[in-house]
Amino acid sequence: MSETPAVDPAVNVPFLAGYTDFLIAAGDAEGIYHGAVWNDGDFYKFLEAVSAVYAVSHDPQLEQILSQSIRAIGRAQRADGYIHTPVLIRQRHGDKD
Repeated sequence: MSETPAVDPAVNVPFLAGYTDFLIAAGDAEGIYHGAVWNDGDFYKFLEAVSAVYAVSHDPQLEQILSQSIRAIGRAQRADGYIHTPVLIRQRHGDKD
């Protein structure tokens, strides 16, 4: 199972909310989907903001967030390219839709 990087508590909450769903969708963690169906998009926007700040600061903590998130997203994505964590998590729990 992947470990969540240590980050500033102010960053941790939005990071964990989206990151955890991708870990569950990838099979790296157990659990159910939490939140609104558009949370993936909010997580991508969070990563966009982290990328913008990292481009200027080169902060290693931000690089760790990006690296771990990108790997989790890649593991969660189906072979056909589909990625939407609410659906992927339901499928992981046996839903055929």
